[in-house]
Amino acid sequence: LWMDWNGAYFLYDYVDNKLYVSTTSHEKDLKLLHVGDFVTGVFVVGTKGKSFDGVISDRIPGEILIYEISDISNIQTFQRREDVRVDLSLPAYLTDDNYYLNLKKHALESYINEIKAACKKATILDLSAGGMKLSVNSRLEVGQVLLLLFYIDEKPLILKGELLHERVRISNNTRHYNYGVKFLDITELERETIISYVFVVMRKNRIRWEGFRWLRI
Repeated sequence: LWMDWNGAYFLYDYVDNKLYVSTTSHEKDLKLLHVGDFVTGVFVVGTKGKSFDGVISDRIPGEILIYEISDISNIQTFQRREDVRVDLSLPAYLTDDNYYLNLKKHALESYINEIKAACKKATILDLSAGGMKLSVNSRLEVGQVLLLLFYIDEKPLILKGELLHERVRISNNTRHYNYGVKFLDITELERETIISYVFVVMRKNRIRWEGFRWLRI
């Protein structure tokens, strides 16, 4: 379950039209929510998902922090298409250093600061569970395999990706190289993390657009 852009929660229970969601010990970096806060949530199971609005009505401390969500409204059910893509702008780091490429995924987490220092900076222009579009200031090779580091709600994702195609864009006499990237080693948990985040961004964008359209009218 994802709420706003505040990261991942776990669906704990649903009783008397109230939803209970929890965090775990390694989720303590999440921003604390408070009674009275309005929230938007999205959860995806397989190819189906639901989104909703609600209000934090209680905060139950303990070994795990549990939030009670009441006044649930605007419930929408959607069918997840494969690898739904959303436009956005996120910083990323990339490297073709074989040392990092050959490390096991679980070992890479201890090298995050080194990877950031050694990597080229890039910008993610769109994102899906299957890949992304990257913009960089220096040319890369189509077919090249890279290690990619980026953050979703301050949590790092480290994935391998293959550059599938290139497009050169010139702006203010500066060349920008855009690459389509296909993820090669993504786990199901990482897929679901990206999918949930993508749907939250899509819903936020739709709400903003509807508000803008209302203001124009």
